[in-house]
Amino acid sequence: MAGVPPMLGFVSKEGVLAALLESPGGPLAGWSGFVFAALAAVLTFAYSAKLIWGGFLDGQGQERWPEDRPLHTTPWAMGVFAALPILAGLPLALWVGVLETPVTRVVEASLPVESVDLYLELWHGVNAELVASLLIFAVGALVIARRRTLFPAAERLTASWDGADVIAALIAPVARFGQTLALLVRADNPTRHLVPILVAASVVLGGGSLVLLTRGMLPERHPGATAGVDLVVLAIMLVSVYVLCRSQSRLAATVALSAIGVAMTIQIFGLGGPDVGLTQLLVEALSILMIMLVLQKLPLRFGRAPRMGQRGALALSLVAGVSAGLGVWALTGRRGRSEIADYYLANGPEITGGDNVVNTILVEFRALDTFGELAVLGMAGVAVVAVLSTVRDRYLDPPPEVDRNYVAPPPVPLRERGTTAYRALEEAWGNAVPMQLLVQATAPLLVIISAIVFWRGHNSPGGGFIAALIGSSVVALMYLSAATDRQIGPARAPMFLIGGGVVVAALTGVLGLVLAGSFLEPIAGYVLGIKLTTSLIFDVGVYAAVLGLVMAAFNLLGAGSGVERTRERADESSYGELPGPLESSRGESPSQLAARSRTKVGARTTWLADGVPPPAARPAADNAGEQAERTDAPVKEER
Repeated sequence: MAGVPPMLGFVSKEGVLAALLESPGGPLAGWSGFVFAALAAVLTFAYSAKLIWGGFLDGQGQERWPEDRPLHTTPWAMGVFAALPILAGLPLALWVGVLETPVTRVVEASLPVESVDLYLELWHGVNAELVASLLIFAVGALVIARRRTLFPAAERLTASWDGADVIAALIAPVARFGQTLALLVRADNPTRHLVPILVAASVVLGGGSLVLLTRGMLPERHPGATAGVDLVVLAIMLVSVYVLCRSQSRLAATVALSAIGVAMTIQIFGLGGPDVGLTQLLVEALSILMIMLVLQKLPLRFGRAPRMGQRGALALSLVAGVSAGLGVWALTGRRGRSEIADYYLANGPEITGGDNVVNTILVEFRALDTFGELAVLGMAGVAVVAVLSTVRDRYLDPPPEVDRNYVAPPPVPLRERGTTAYRALEEAWGNAVPMQLLVQATAPLLVIISAIVFWRGHNSPGGGFIAALIGSSVVALMYLSAATDRQIGPARAPMFLIGGGVVVAALTGVLGLVLAGSFLEPIAGYVLGIKLTTSLIFDVGVYAAVLGLVMAAFNLLGAGSGVERTRERADESSYGELPGPLESSRGESPSQLAARSRTKVGARTTWLADGVPPPAARPAADNAGEQAERTDAPVKEER
């Protein structure tokens, strides 16, 4: 911030000063801005010096603010990442020319200019900017030398309000308005969250579409936008929605929901979207399986809601459905292809070398959007593990006697133990054998199909995402064919796949930046007469992240009350195989918990840093309560 050479701040400051001299408005405007910027740089130098001298050299903070906690050593992970910009700044300033290309691309993409004349160097010779920098350093050095007089005087001259007070005054009314709006959804009931959203959407979408339709402000629909099969799909959806709304059984509602998804898939295929249709079909199948895993921890039937609430929900659902239907009717099938769509269709195959314009848009033209979605997808998997790692085992999988959702198995009159009827209902292994035989035959075929779909995605329907969903179906089949709850693959494999997939996609972007001058710019070449591009590597990252997310979902959602439960699998996703679930709620690692369990103070204990006294220094009642809490925790069964 002080702009001291040889740091990047010095290069940036000289660039700002040089740009001000060339600003429009004539020499007077340019030199006025130059002088004011130099004075501002003096202030920046002064408060940077105050931060360093006040924080590390003068040492008055502890005496002036004794209520602050004593400083302790920064954790290595935080220190390393905080130091990386500092360590990278010095060599980059010495060879700042390497930043010309990326900075130029950013400026050209941000401003309506065709080209930018940018020249980055640490040394520009003797000029007005260098003289101003020397004056700034001289005044800054004088401020540092006289700091014991100037800093207290400046603090006494400070007004009763400052910039933080102004910002707080501006934020306060906005915060009060936000708190008033939050009252609409301040409840755990999802209905309170859905109602404002559905009402607003119905007013905007339904009301706006109705106005456009009644006033004749919309063009005519294209011929052939509807077909006879649409009525069949509509009938399937209406029946499925009715069953979904009327059913009291969670299992029956899930089956009806899956029928709606299948009908949507048929509609998408009928509209000529094989990529989207195949994606929808695979996502629908995997989602229903995951819902089934969740159902094993929920009551068999829905609770009965108040009759008045049911009527209100029905009315709101009808209004929202009609509004959505009006919006679809009014806003689709009435305009031609846009200019950018025609450009993709006409020039996409020539530019990318691929005939599947859908896939080339996703991994080449709009690869940055896909990379953002991939990062969100990966963060969702990491967030699931992180959230589950903060809930203790006895709350995630409570024993039946305290679980309000527990439903005892219904009594079924069976024949004696050892008979076929008894094994069919009481022993899972017999029912799993046919599925295991099916997996042995279909898993290799699905792997081959996944590879083919991945390879052909540039020219035919397919790509990394669809291929990953096909590969994930192998994970689903392997999980369903197991006679007992067990993890699929190594414990840490899902996190490695998610993180590795995002890293591979990011490195592909960096490769394009270095070799082609643009982040995620595809680089093409021929290998044995076959044209290959780096977008194929990008698709590898997509494949790995999607596969890791599905594996994490099955391993965590499928954990029941057997040998491994949900919390243990969440912990093992981060730390590998463990003897049991960790008794932590703040993300402590096994080594940290082991250090905390030591009764004596040692080099590896963190009692002072955590502000928690060791057991020997606590009252006896506290130690007894902690021991009782550990005793109450459920004990893991023998493997």
